[in-house]
Amino acid sequence: MKFKTILGSTLIGITLILLTMSSTVTQAHISSQNTGITLDVDPIFIEEMNIIAGKDSAALVQLIVLGESAPTIASNSLFASVENWLFIASDQANYLPYLNRRPFRAADNATLILEIDGALGATGSLAKAVQISILFSTYYDVGLFWSGADKLLNNNYIYYFTGGMESAIFYTLITEIKTDVGTGFASLLDPATVSGAPVKAVVIGEGFIEGRILPVRGVFYVDATAITGTSNYTMSTDTLFGTPVVAKTDSIYSTLKFKFPYTINPIEISPSTDNFAPQITGKMDWLLKTPWTSTKPAQDYYVIFNINHAELISAPRVSVNMAYDQDMLNNDGRLQMDYVVENTGTEDATDIVISYQVGEDIVNLINDDITMPAIKPEIYLDESAHIEFDATVTLAVDGNLDTVLPSDTYNQVVLVLEGWYRWVANGSLVDFNPGLTDVELDSDSVEIVVGLESSTVAMTVDLHCVNGTSNILVATAQSVLDEINILEYTPLTISGIFEDYKAKLAEGVKTAGELLKILIYYDKQIFNQDLTDFELISKPTRV
Repeated sequence: MKFKTILGSTLIGITLILLTMSSTVTQAHISSQNTGITLDVDPIFIEEMNIIAGKDSAALVQLIVLGESAPTIASNSLFASVENWLFIASDQANYLPYLNRRPFRAADNATLILEIDGALGATGSLAKAVQISILFSTYYDVGLFWSGADKLLNNNYIYYFTGGMESAIFYTLITEIKTDVGTGFASLLDPATVSGAPVKAVVIGEGFIEGRILPVRGVFYVDATAITGTSNYTMSTDTLFGTPVVAKTDSIYSTLKFKFPYTINPIEISPSTDNFAPQITGKMDWLLKTPWTSTKPAQDYYVIFNINHAELISAPRVSVNMAYDQDMLNNDGRLQMDYVVENTGTEDATDIVISYQVGEDIVNLINDDITMPAIKPEIYLDESAHIEFDATVTLAVDGNLDTVLPSDTYNQVVLVLEGWYRWVANGSLVDFNPGLTDVELDSDSVEIVVGLESSTVAMTVDLHCVNGTSNILVATAQSVLDEINILEYTPLTISGIFEDYKAKLAEGVKTAGELLKILIYYDKQIFNQDLTDFELISKPTRV
C-alpha cells in the first residue's frame, strides 16, 4: 500500500492526498475534487494491513482504514468549509537500523494540511485555517505555526502548518482510532506499543474518495522483535498482536499482506494465501473479507522460513501467463482462457494447480444451469417486417327485439408486429398461412324470448391480416373464445359481451406468444463447461 502526501498544486488538481491502495481488492483516490462517482455500498469501510519484513528481526506494520465515524475533532463547526484535511504525527528519523527507507513520506513532528473552499476568498479561508490550527494545537497539545499556502486549480486554498509535539501524541491518536473504528484491524493496535516504537507515524483526516467524503486513518510503526527464531524464522500476527486476527464485520474489503524485500525459503505458510506463488514472490496476501468471499475466521497468520540460499539456487521457478479471446466472448458468449505455464528453474515443478476465482455470483449461475433464449439456427429475424392483425366482433339481432337490442360491430387492431421471423430455407414468414388472410375465429347464436317477443342473437369474431394469418394465433384465439357462452347473457347484459370478447382476444394473443416462443427459440446455456477442452503440451525445462 502506498500513502502519499502531495504538497503544492498539481496539473490534475489532486492537491491534498493521493491514496493508492495497490492491493487485489480496490483502488481509491482522495482528491480535492468531488467527481460525482458513488460506490454502490453504504457505508463504506475498507481496511488493509501490510506486515513488511525489515532488517534483522524488525518488521514494519502498515494499517490504512477508510470509513467509519469521523475523528472527533471534525465535529467542530469550523470544518464546515473544509474540503480535505490531514493531521500527521511523525517520528521516523531513526529508521536506518530497522528499515531501508522511511515508511511514510512526511516531515517529523506534527503537520496539518487543510484544503478550504475557495468561496471564502483568500482572506476568509486564511482566517478559517488559522482558527483550525489553533484548535488542533489546543486539542493535541502541539505547537503548530503557518508554513505555507497555495491556490489550487479548482480555486480552493491549501494551507500547511507544522510544529513540535510531545511523544504522548501517538498514544492519544491510537486510542482515538481504536475508539472511533472499534473492531477489526484497528482493535489490534496497542497505544503503548505504537508510542514506544522506534519508528512511527500516525495520520488522521478526511477526504473525497469515489465522490464522497470519508474518514482516512493511517498507522505506520516498526516492531523491532516481530520476527522470531534463529535458523528457522517466524513472522506471525500472534507475535505482533498477541491475539487472533479477524475482519471488521461491516467492512467491504479487509486484506492482510506479508511482504519480504529479500529472498526467503518458505517452509510453512498458514493459512493458504489468496495470491499466486507466495513461495516464489515472497508476498502472502489474505482476503479476510470481500463482497465475493465468505469472511475468514479469527486466526493466526504466519510464515516460517529460512535464508538457505544454497537450497534456493536449485529450485523450480514457474511463470504463468493467461489470455482470453475477447471476440469469442462477445460474439459467442463463450469464455475461453488460455494459460501458458513454463518452468524456468533448474528443478522439476510438480503439483501445480491453476485456478481462476470468478466469484460467488458466477459460481451460482453455473451451478443453477442458467439459460437464455436464442433463435433457432433454421430461423432468422426480419426487422423490416410490419404486420397488423385486425379483429371484428359483430352482434347481429334478427327478430322483434331489434329495437330493444340493436345490432352492433366492434373493430380494433389487436396486434402489431414490428419485425418477424422467417425460415432460412425459403424466406417465408414463420407460422404464417399467406393464403388465409381472413378467418372466422368464433360464431355463436341463441334465441332470446322476452314475453311474447323473440329474436335470434348471433355473435361472430373475424380476424384479418394482409400477410396471411398465424396458425398458432388462430388456434389459440379460437380456443379461448370458445369459453364464451352466449346463453349466459340476457337482453340486459348482452352488450357487455364486447368487453368479454376483447379480453379473450388479448388472452389469446398472449397465449399465442408463449407458444410461438417455443417454436422460434430454444434455451441456450449461458455457461457450457467443457472439461475435456484442454491441450497439454510438455517440453524440457531449462537447466
